[in-house]
Parts: sequence; C-alpha cells; structure tokens
Amino acid sequence: ALLPAIHHRVQSPGAAGSSGTAARNKQTFTPRPQHFKVPHGVFMREATAVGVDSCDNVYVFNRGNVPVLVFDSAGNLIDQWGNPTPYDGTEELSDPSFALFGPGFTLSRWRGSEFMRPHAIFVDHEDNLWLVDDLANLITKCDRSGNRLMILAPEGRVLRTKAEMDSVLGKVVACPPSQTGRMFNRPTDVTVDPLNGDIFITDGYGNSVVHHLKADGTHVRSWGEPGA
Repeated sequence: ALLPAIHHRVQSPGAAGSSGTAARNKQTFTPRPQHFKVPHGVFMREATAVGVDSCDNVYVFNRGNVPVLVFDSAGNLIDQWGNPTPYDGTEELSDPSFALFGPGFTLSRWRGSEFMRPHAIFVDHEDNLWLVDDLANLITKCDRSGNRLMILAPEGRVLRTKAEMDSVLGKVVACPPSQTGRMFNRPTDVTVDPLNGDIFITDGYGNSVVHHLKADGTHVRSWGEPGA
C-alpha cells in the first residue's frame, strides 16, 4: 500500500473531499476487448505494467520478445523497442541469484532483450519513462523513443555514458545481500515527484525499504524494514 500512497501524494495534491476528487469518483469505466492491435510476430507475454504519456500514448512493459510496446489512444501500435533481434527465439539462462526461485532454476528469455525481467514502468511529468527490471536490479530512465538517459544500479551507482549503460543491458547486475537496505535487491517500482524531480524506489523483493534519491540519482535517505 506504500507506493500507491506515494503516487497519490505526487499526482493528486488537491485536498481529499474536494469537488475535483468527487467528480473523479463518479467516473465510470467500460472494458474494451481487443482494443490494442498487436501485430503477428509480437508476443506480449506477461504485460506487467503500463504507463500513459501526455499525448495519451500507452506504453506496455512486458516479458515478450519486444519489451516495450507503444500504442496510440486508438490502440494502434506506433513504436516498439527493447530488443533489436525480437525474432531470434529464446534461450535458457542461469545465475546464482536465481536460487531464490528454487534449486536449479533457469530463466527462459528472448535473445537480444535488453531487460532480464520487466516489472514496472512510470511516465514522469516530463514524459520520461522509468523502467524497473527487478531481476537485473536496475532502474532505467529513457525518453519516449527508448533512448536511455540514465540507469540507476546497485550500491548507488549512476550510469550515464553509453558505454556504461550498454555494459549492463540484458544482464543480472550483482546486488548487495538481501534485507541489508542497500540499493538494490530486486526493486519493484518507481515514482518521480513533479515538483523537484526527486525519485522514490520501492526495493523490493530482496529488501523491504523505500529509497529517496535526488533527480541526478544522488541518495538522500532510505526507510523501512521487514514487516513494517
């Protein structure tokens, strides 16, 4: 319940019970089956998160052969990125960190994917996208076309150069031991304060904390503990 509260604080600064809030509560929503037109050859497997930009384009972060699919408001696919070789099939990967899933666990993933396990997406007030890869222990900031601007990595590392960012694509980055509170051990979500660009990250499956960072990735503070 923590992160939705952060989203509410950041995105809905009006007082509870205001006329605007009352109007929003009266809105109704109707499902539209088959609204999104997914072309043949694109496998939208486990669509874990969606985000909407200021132009009403919808970004779907998923675990298929094209990690990021972009649809317009009419459901047409207008862009896709995150895997330069989406039709090269799958591969089985193993890593010591996979032990948390059970003995001998291997991960089946699409060859060429720039993400290990897509988990969350957030569109900030400047239409930047923030992509959380929980298994890679990375949070990527990019523009709407997928051009990477910054990657937040374990132990407070901030990757900015193309060479630095390319070096971690599609890889599991070593993380600190679980429940130490140190960044990051399988982060799960992110949000950005539109007032100052501060970043808040829930961390996660291997930790039980929230990290507060400045817009440039500088660590401010962390809080939380197991069972809190």
